[in-house]
Amino acid sequence: MNNLFARPTKITLTAYSSQPYLDTTTNPSFEITRRLPKTVTHAGHLANLYAHPSSLPIDYHGCAKLIPKLLAERDYDIVLHIGLDVGNSFFHVEKGAEKEGYHQCPDDLKKVITKTQNKMMFGKAPTRLESGFELDEVLENWKSVDGAAERVWSEGRTRGIDGCGKIVQDLRVTNDVGGHICGFVYYTALKWYWEREHRQRVAFLHVPMLEGQAQVAQGVDVVLRLIKALCEHVD
Repeated sequence: MNNLFARPTKITLTAYSSQPYLDTTTNPSFEITRRLPKTVTHAGHLANLYAHPSSLPIDYHGCAKLIPKLLAERDYDIVLHIGLDVGNSFFHVEKGAEKEGYHQCPDDLKKVITKTQNKMMFGKAPTRLESGFELDEVLENWKSVDGAAERVWSEGRTRGIDGCGKIVQDLRVTNDVGGHICGFVYYTALKWYWEREHRQRVAFLHVPMLEGQAQVAQGVDVVLRLIKALCEHVD
């Protein structure tokens, strides 16, 4: 904890399209985000959550315009982007993102960020930017905060929710945000802070595919625990 907790911590959150994505009918990242409360209290301190009311489009150029406007709205203490990783069955926070490579994977509008556009957008920014959080330490707090993993695992078993224990207890830090919209949004946010303060108080969470109200509720619990863990590391 630190002196920021003399006032409420301000946190903004974004997630991706509520429309069908890849082979999914709904994107759990947005389903989680829209269910989050407006405030969170941890160890007696208050955090205000400002979840973006609309899902982010799977659109490079749209996100390139939206993210800077969103970040300029308030002096946020934490920025948390949430995306879906259909290839894994665990929750993982990403270390950072690359500047280049977004010319290879078209978005939902079949558009890319060309090398020329990349140079115009990102200029002389570093080829890679990483979260300013000590994510290994955040991970330890994330696993232990409130003892929620054990509680949710127990509740899931009681209700017969398949795979609940694996989902809520398998929390990781990885370096695999990818070269599509997730990596682009993460880098765009990191670069915005890098230009202004060299304070990259930004994190990106990948969630697994969650189906049904019960699993989405588990996802909400896991994200709230992450938010509390991140609050512990705000300078």
